[in-house]
Amino acid sequence: MMGPGCEYEHTTDNCETLQCLHTVFDCTPDTADCQTGDCRETVDCQPDTADCQTSDCQSTVDCQPDTADCQTSDCQYTVDCPPATADCQTADCQDTDRRPSYKVPTDCPSDQETRGGPCSWIDTFDQTSLKPGWWWTRQDASHWSLADATGRLRITAPKGALLSGANNARNLLLRTPPNGDYEIETHICFTPTDNYHIAGLLIYEDDDSFLMVGRAFCDTCGGNKIYYDAELNGAMLPLTDPLTVRDTDSAFLRIVREGSTYSGYYSEDGSNWELVARRSGVAIDPVGIGIATFDGNQGAPQIDADFSYFCIREL
Repeated sequence: MMGPGCEYEHTTDNCETLQCLHTVFDCTPDTADCQTGDCRETVDCQPDTADCQTSDCQSTVDCQPDTADCQTSDCQYTVDCPPATADCQTADCQDTDRRPSYKVPTDCPSDQETRGGPCSWIDTFDQTSLKPGWWWTRQDASHWSLADATGRLRITAPKGALLSGANNARNLLLRTPPNGDYEIETHICFTPTDNYHIAGLLIYEDDDSFLMVGRAFCDTCGGNKIYYDAELNGAMLPLTDPLTVRDTDSAFLRIVREGSTYSGYYSEDGSNWELVARRSGVAIDPVGIGIATFDGNQGAPQIDADFSYFCIREL
C-alpha cells in the first residue's frame, strides 16, 4: 500500500493515459516509461525530449514540455499555456477548468478500512461507479471523476460556498446517516492555495445547518490548516482555532457524533488522531453525511481534491 504523502509532480506523466500517475514505485519520474503500467522499466531520455505518444522516449522532438500539445505526436505544435494549467485530456491546453495549479497528488492510500477498525460501510472509490446509496446535491458532473485518479474520487473544487448564506456549493456527495452515534472518516490529498479553498467531511441538514471538518486556506487565519466550520439555522457558529499540521496536502479526517456533540479529528498517518475541536449541544438533524470541496465562492483556482475512501462506523 502506498503511503499517505502527495509529493509526486506530474511533469513526466503520459497525458493520454495518466497510468503512470499510479504506478511509479521503483523509479524516478524522469526515467519512467509512461507508456506502460510498469514504471520500473526505464528509458534513456529526459522528459523534455520525450515523444509522449510513443513508448520510445529516445525519439526526441524539438520542443520543451511546457509548449507541447500532448494530444499529438508533434510536440512542435505549441499552445499558449503552462503545463500547470493545461487540460491534458483535451487538445485545448487553454482550458484550465479541469486542471490543478499545483502538483497532482499520486500516492494517496486507497483502502484504509483497517486504520480505525472495521467500517460499518465503506466506499474505497476503486470501481467505475460510486457505491449505491450516495446522492449529489447540485451535481456538476464535469467536476468529479472516478477515472482521473485510480482508486480515488477526484472532485475539482468548483466556485461556491455554504457559509454566510451563499448556499451555492456544488457536488456535495451525501448518504443517509445511521441512527444513533457514529463516526465518519476519509483521507484527502488537497493543497489549498487561496481564500477559501476547503475539502473534507460534511454533516448536512441543509444549506443553513451543517458541520464541516476539512483542510482549508484562510490568509488571516494562518493559511493552510485544518478547520472546523459550522452553521446552524443560517447563523455561523463561533469559530474554533484551526489546527496547524506539518503535512500541507495529505490529511486523514474524522467526525465523531455522540448525541448532540460532534468532535472533529485529524491524523497524519491514519493511526494517531488529534482533536481539531469539539462542538457540544448542536441542535442539528442531519439528513446526509459525506464529503465536499469548494472555493468559498471567491473565484479561486479550481484545484483537485482526491478522496481515497469514505468510512462510516456505527458506535
